[in-house]
Amino acid sequence: MRKIDETILKTAVEYIQENYHIEEYLKEFNMLDGAVAGGIDTVIVICVFHGNDSHPSLRVDKKRNLYKCFACKNDPKNPSGGNLPSFIAKYKRVVKEENVTYFTVIDELLRNDPVMQLKVGAKSIFVEGSITTQEIAKSNLKKSVSFKLKDSRPKTYLELSRKIRTSCKGDENVILTSIHLMESGMEPEKIYDMLFEDGKIIKRKDYSDEDLNDLMELE
Repeated sequence: MRKIDETILKTAVEYIQENYHIEEYLKEFNMLDGAVAGGIDTVIVICVFHGNDSHPSLRVDKKRNLYKCFACKNDPKNPSGGNLPSFIAKYKRVVKEENVTYFTVIDELLRNDPVMQLKVGAKSIFVEGSITTQEIAKSNLKKSVSFKLKDSRPKTYLELSRKIRTSCKGDENVILTSIHLMESGMEPEKIYDMLFEDGKIIKRKDYSDEDLNDLMELE
C-alpha cells in the first residue's frame, strides 16, 4: 500500500472543500430530481446509497460541502456522511461500482488540477508524488505542448499553466499572479493576453491586489 503524505492530504482536502462545489456533483450525478429545500444553503435529495428511498433523505450542505443521509446513517456497513471527496468516492463506489477510495479520489482531483498542485506544492497525495513547485514546473516543461505563435493562446487553465511554467523561468510572482486571475474566473485567453506578448512573458512586476483588480476591470 502506498504511503500518504498527511500534510499534503490535509492541504488538498482543505483546498477541495474551499474551491469545489458539491452542488455541481449533484447535477453531474443527476441527483437533483425531486430535491427539496432543507434550509439556507441546504438541499435534501433522494439517497442513491440505499435502496427504496421514496422520500428525500440525503441532506446536503452546499456551503460547507458536507452531506448526511438520515435513513442509512445507522448502518455500520454503509454509513453515509462526510465531506465532498467522500461523497464523490461513495457515489463512484456504490452507484458506478468503480474501485475507488476516499484517498484515490482526492489524488485524482489533485493530479487533474494544476492550480491545486501549485497551492499544495505536490502533484499527488502519495509520498512519491511530493515535489516542490520548482519541480512541478520542470516536470511540466518536459511535457509542455509546442504551440505555433499564431495558435499559442491557451484554451484551458491546464494549457495556460503549462505555458506559464515554461515561460516564467521560476518567477514565483508570475505564477501567483496567474493563480489569482484563474481563481477570479477569468478566461484563460484573457489571462494569457495580460501576461504575454509575442509568446513571451512581459509583466513580471510585483502585483498588488489593487493592480490585479484594475487588470480585471479592464477586461
